[in-house]
Amino acid sequence: MAIEWKNYKGNPQGIVLVNSAGAELNPAAPVSTPAARTPIYDSATGAAAIAKSSAAHTTAFLLHWVTVHFNAAPTTSENLTVIRNSVTAAAYDTTLCKVNPSVGALTDIVYMPDVPLLCKAGDVIDVAFANTGTKTYGVEICTESV
Repeated sequence: MAIEWKNYKGNPQGIVLVNSAGAELNPAAPVSTPAARTPIYDSATGAAAIAKSSAAHTTAFLLHWVTVHFNAAPTTSENLTVIRNSVTAAAYDTTLCKVNPSVGALTDIVYMPDVPLLCKAGDVIDVAFANTGTKTYGVEICTESV
C-alpha cells in the first residue's frame, strides 16, 4: 500500500491510499482481521504408565508446550520422553525431550521449544513414561492448528 498525494475532489486533505496496482482504496472500508487463534489442549491424568498422544491434526500445527506434574517425585530411574511421531515414517520420529524425573526429585516437567515447533498434518506428539512407582500424574499437550 502506498500513500499518494493527489488533488482529489471531495478529499480536502488531498491524500489518497492506493494499492500497488494504483487502484484507490477506501479508508472507510472495513479491514479484515486474521482468524482468532485457538489452542488445543490434550490432557490426561492417572497413576499408571503415561502414554498420551496429541490429537491427530488434519492440517499443519504448532507445538507450544508439554507439561507433566507428579504428585510426588518418582524414585525409579526411568525416562519421560516427548516425541514428535512423524506421519512420514518412523525413521523421521524425533525425541524432543528426554528427562529422568528421579534425578533431582522432579515433580514438574515443562518442555517448551524456543519457538513454537511447526509440525506436519498427521504428525502426533507422544508423551511416554513407564511410571513404575505409580505416581499420580497430570499431562497436558498444547498445540495449535495453522
